[in-house]
Amino acid sequence: MITMEVSMLSIGDYLKLLRTSRKISLKSLSKEVNTSDSILQRLEKNHMPKNVSEIFRSIADYYKINVITLYLKANFITQNDLNGYKSIFKNCDELTEEEIKHIQNEIDFINSQKNKYR
Repeated sequence: MITMEVSMLSIGDYLKLLRTSRKISLKSLSKEVNTSDSILQRLEKNHMPKNVSEIFRSIADYYKINVITLYLKANFITQNDLNGYKSIFKNCDELTEEEIKHIQNEIDFINSQKNKYR
């Protein structure tokens, strides 16, 4: 269990804390998230590769955390960036899993229709 104040950590320190708290090596994690251990090591030293969004998605999926957390920690977005969306997604926490799936399916359908005519 991670007990220290994570909000004060850099993205590199946060990623390293996630990994070491689960006692996983860079080599093992690299296999799990399908990237090289040297890239993961650079991330832990706050060096961002060009394809960081793909890597962040894989890392977030592996640790079962929200990818937005990583973007916030890396200062790619700020809390102010997210605050503008609160009114759009008002009361989303009251939706059931089935309702969320239905909404996502509708969004996917709308996007697929838009893409047909581009």
